[in-house]
Amino acid sequence: MKRNYKKLAVVIAIMILTLSMASTGFAANTMKTLQAYYRNITIFRNGAQVSFENEPFIVNDRTYLPVREMSQLLGKNVTFNPQTYRIDIADTSDANTVAMQTKLVQQEITIKNLEDKVKSLEAELAKKTSKTLSKDTLATMEKHLNRNFDEYRNVEFEYDLSSNKNKITVGMLIDLDEDYSAWNKLTNSQIKSHIQDIVGEIEDEFDADIEGYIEDISWDDELVTFYVNSKGTLIVEYEGSSSSTGKITLTKMASLLNSEYKSTSDGITSVKLRTVKNDIYIDVYVTSKTWKALDYDEQDGILEAMYDDIRDEDFTETIYGNIFTSSTSTKPLYTFGFDKNGYVVFD
Repeated sequence: MKRNYKKLAVVIAIMILTLSMASTGFAANTMKTLQAYYRNITIFRNGAQVSFENEPFIVNDRTYLPVREMSQLLGKNVTFNPQTYRIDIADTSDANTVAMQTKLVQQEITIKNLEDKVKSLEAELAKKTSKTLSKDTLATMEKHLNRNFDEYRNVEFEYDLSSNKNKITVGMLIDLDEDYSAWNKLTNSQIKSHIQDIVGEIEDEFDADIEGYIEDISWDDELVTFYVNSKGTLIVEYEGSSSSTGKITLTKMASLLNSEYKSTSDGITSVKLRTVKNDIYIDVYVTSKTWKALDYDEQDGILEAMYDDIRDEDFTETIYGNIFTSSTSTKPLYTFGFDKNGYVVFD
């Protein structure tokens, strides 16, 4: 704003000085002879020289230029009324238009930048959620699971993935007509471990809620259901259990141990479990010669593995054990227990 006032002041000064060449004041028409000097004065506007029809001159140490040419130089309109000797200087409409156009262009640039930023953020959001919503990416994950996780401990699995909004449902299909024996050998902890592997694969690629089930397709029967809660914890519910751990009976636990550890090469002929007060006892029956042929680390490893399997099924009782050399023995070969870390401690 100060620059405009300065320009206007220059114009007015030039007008006054120019008019003073024709008169000594506004009240009377007089004529005065002036001595003017021409010094090849040049005028530059924004660094570019401007040509004038009338050359500037100096009178009494002041430089003079016609009002019209100076006004045009400053982008102003000038009119002169010869009857009243009035000079009017006004802004040109073009200057206002240019200023408005410049402001509009600046605003359009700002809007364009904001629109580009919004599109970028929308693209990032779409990229983040597209994997959950896209049938193609879900189909790719399904193929990946069927190719790399098609078998677990001799049980064949087929995977069927579907999505609804931001939730993925995982169908884990098995055929108990074919794999009943292998499935029956699985402990709940092993089943949960396999489910966790599948959920982990999906979570690595998708930002979505996950739920699912294991279904026997031969009988159209859901054996296991699961979901990931709001804290990111996998919750597994087994057939016939309302708890998230699905604790099995001691009889079934013994059956699982026999399926896993009964072995002629290790000399184990059977495994039995029983409770005494609030404790669990593992009675391991062995062929003496074969069992004693194992080194101590091998014997310990088998017993500690049994301990871990029992703990994995959420049995919290204190666990002890006996080694018997025959099913009719009443006196054990030796007895053992476990420390707090699950290592064998012999009595």
